[in-house]
Amino acid sequence: MVRVNVEATQELAKAAERAGIRTFLYTSTICVYGSPKRWNVSEDCPLISIKPGAQNNYLTNRMLREYARTKLLGEYAIKEYVKNVFYVIIRPCSIVSDHDILGVLECDIFTRIWRGYRVTHHVYVDDVVAAMIYLVELNYQNNSVSQQKFEVYQISNDDDPENYFHVMFSKAHKKMRNVKYWLPFYAPSILDSVKDIIKYHNMEAKYSLGMIKYLPGRLYATGFRYPTGISSGHNKIIDKMDKYT
Repeated sequence: MVRVNVEATQELAKAAERAGIRTFLYTSTICVYGSPKRWNVSEDCPLISIKPGAQNNYLTNRMLREYARTKLLGEYAIKEYVKNVFYVIIRPCSIVSDHDILGVLECDIFTRIWRGYRVTHHVYVDDVVAAMIYLVELNYQNNSVSQQKFEVYQISNDDDPENYFHVMFSKAHKKMRNVKYWLPFYAPSILDSVKDIIKYHNMEAKYSLGMIKYLPGRLYATGFRYPTGISSGHNKIIDKMDKYT
């Protein structure tokens, strides 16, 4: 991960500066916020520590902590070499395709109950691609007059009031009329917090992943809107579930 996320990114930034590239887009991740103390997360939220093994910044497994750390180091590598190129950093949520959505809907009853209350953090893959193209074109046009050479945007659809697991499962059950998709109730959010305390021996007040909303306000402020939207992405698959199953 260090070779790819840090060293390769650093070399690409150096090459872009040498070649006179006007706009460079780097795909980071929302994992760089770790386990925040805020309910609503925007681009100005504190980031994780880049110190190896800093567990309390991110209550998750070692692999994801290292992934988040090295992606953030990739952002820092770009900042180190920024001169003339305009850099666009995006931090996407969980990018899902039709296949991914279907896979979530096929989970077992215990997973449905445990996940039910959570925000899915899904953002539809077509919307992510559209946002990437839009931001590159926008900043390609504007970077000759802008003094800012480094912009960060969250790519999220957590603002959608239907972007919850229990909503997905309810829609699937209504469509299929099959107990396989039934959600009788869902676990309260406090259980996620208790799980984090027990599993990671952490007593700090941090929000678990399912409680957080990553805000897309800065992206929307540019005038961009998702061409599909996650609700439509979910609905498209749910409407065709009888053909897939």
